[in-house]
Amino acid sequence: MKRFYNFSSLALILALLLCLSDTVQAKGSTTYLSDNGFPINFLENVVNSPIVQRKLKSRWKWEVWDVVPGTHSYQVYIFNVTNPHDVEKGAKPSLQQIGPYFYHEKRLKFDVSINLDLTVNFERNYTYTFDPSKSSGSEDDLVNIPNLPLIIFSTIASEVNPMQANDAVNDLTSQGESLISKGVRVGDLLFRGMDVSKYRKHLKLFGNDTSESRQLLVDEFASGRYGILTLKNGAHELPFVVDSGLKKQDKVGQIVSWNGLNKLNWWKGDRCNQINGSDSSVFAPYQISKTALQVFDLDLCRSISFRYSKDMLFHNVVAGMTYNIAEETLEDPKVFAPNMCFCRGVDNCLKKGVLDVSPCRGGPYVMSYANFLNADPEYLKAVDGLKPKSGQHQTQIDFEPVTGAVINYRKRFQWNIWLKPLPHVDYFKNLSPIIFPVIWNDDNFQLNPDKAKLLEEELASQLGGVGDVASELLNRLAQNGAAGFCTFHNHVLIIFSITTTLLLSLSSSSAVV
Repeated sequence: MKRFYNFSSLALILALLLCLSDTVQAKGSTTYLSDNGFPINFLENVVNSPIVQRKLKSRWKWEVWDVVPGTHSYQVYIFNVTNPHDVEKGAKPSLQQIGPYFYHEKRLKFDVSINLDLTVNFERNYTYTFDPSKSSGSEDDLVNIPNLPLIIFSTIASEVNPMQANDAVNDLTSQGESLISKGVRVGDLLFRGMDVSKYRKHLKLFGNDTSESRQLLVDEFASGRYGILTLKNGAHELPFVVDSGLKKQDKVGQIVSWNGLNKLNWWKGDRCNQINGSDSSVFAPYQISKTALQVFDLDLCRSISFRYSKDMLFHNVVAGMTYNIAEETLEDPKVFAPNMCFCRGVDNCLKKGVLDVSPCRGGPYVMSYANFLNADPEYLKAVDGLKPKSGQHQTQIDFEPVTGAVINYRKRFQWNIWLKPLPHVDYFKNLSPIIFPVIWNDDNFQLNPDKAKLLEEELASQLGGVGDVASELLNRLAQNGAAGFCTFHNHVLIIFSITTTLLLSLSSSSAVV
């Protein structure tokens, strides 16, 4: 595990760098002039910015580089196929929802650093621990599910190497692989991974496709195990750069780039490739006008909009607002034309309520809301056993609009596999196309009740005068002359002390919850 960023080290390095240069250029922003290397107006701009002043005076200590102070859980529901042999003969799947399988989710942010343009860099890491006491079942439960490895392998092989795909699939089916995997252990399906060692010798059929998503899939197959959620557990996500909000508080938490990109490259249009909004852990303060919220979500591989739904009250203490995903987010592209760029082709568009995420997943996965909530009836009619209910299956964000603090976030998405006829593969040639449900997850965050009291205090009043003290210190240093700041005596320590105090008072003591 990489170490957490040491803010004291950052402060010392920043001070020394400032002393060595005559000007400091913050990327995409103002050049801060200095006298003998010390950019007074740069630090004054930081200290006197509205967000810094507000945070220095508040006990509500949380910023974009912290993990939200609350409880994270991840509950998984599995669609068990109760008629597997009939499905393999062409019958409609009959599904039984089982679960939840409850996992405690631990979130970390690491390698945190602050840039001179006041953006913040960090990476994220999530780990999941099974809790049998809160689960309706065991990880040793056995289920029947679509054969994800076979479907994924066959679909990709038929696309990139159709001449050899049929022989490879025939070899796999001769070794016992079939359309429905029977008696799969729940823990293997989710995080541990199912045995896919027999696929290794056929991976060369994937050719030289070097796309990141496809390579991750190949690497997972090559490891000998494949699970639908394996790559989520313990993996370091690609780096984020977000706006700290220190220059413009309405920009706090806004993603500047992800994986070094300021727009995605998965989709067929600029609108669909936009990276908008935050990562859902923080929103700009003073959202009292009920404007739409924007979130960049890696499960859906895109940015999504949330719209105001209703007012709410958290623990009878904090008044907030509930937002739900905007209706047009997964609207049929033929009804809402801006969604056309999410299609892989004009004649290959899915209907309302589902999204083909194969460009970012590598395999033929389709995401939807839980139980095909708000989806085109065609998808619900293709299977038996799903019962969508908005109260149980809707994604929602509850947040406090004055501070922008997230109170509760329930993200409920369904993972489906796209089963379709493959003309070059005999085993799949005569199949009827179906968006086949596999699992859905309830990814839940809730603010800790003790933090709700601090949030109430933040709303009631502003505390202390730390910001005034910091400003006064800077003024006195400026009056004493900048030339003396960079002598290697007490003055460097003064610079170090001020910068460290500023950074530490903006951050919590740890980025681990």
